[in-house]
Amino acid sequence: MEFQTQTAIWQQIAHQIATRIMAGEWPPGERIPSVRDLGAELQVNPNTVVRSVTHLQDQGIIINQRGVGYFVAPDGPQKAQLMRKKTFSEDLLPQFFQTIDQIGMDWDELKSLYQQYKSYETRSFNCLDCRVALYRHYHLEHGKKSPFLARSF
Repeated sequence: MEFQTQTAIWQQIAHQIATRIMAGEWPPGERIPSVRDLGAELQVNPNTVVRSVTHLQDQGIIINQRGVGYFVAPDGPQKAQLMRKKTFSEDLLPQFFQTIDQIGMDWDELKSLYQQYKSYETRSFNCLDCRVALYRHYHLEHGKKSPFLARSF
């Protein structure tokens, strides 16, 4: 995992675990990997992972069964989503609003970009050839780089 410098590593790990829970990788009631296994997977000190899982436990997203491990709480995915919404609303959304004001973007343009994003998101473009083809199509059709694909080339 590549970590960002502006956010604490334990928070980024908690974010990733919550994302994996929301995506259904670890459904409610399922045991998540051990602190030691997560530390090895992410190449971080297990104490950092402990801080992450303690935070998620405090949020009610995971539960600790002493001697057995950590498990996704029955309502873990919903609580993870609420935690992510809170983080987004408090940390990212104000900066986002400031940016769209600064660049003069209106809601109609933003809605159009979001609809484009959703239409690309629903397709499966995991292979590089597919992404290149989509990039070329968008470039030829619109005469500019796709705002969603340019960052990966």
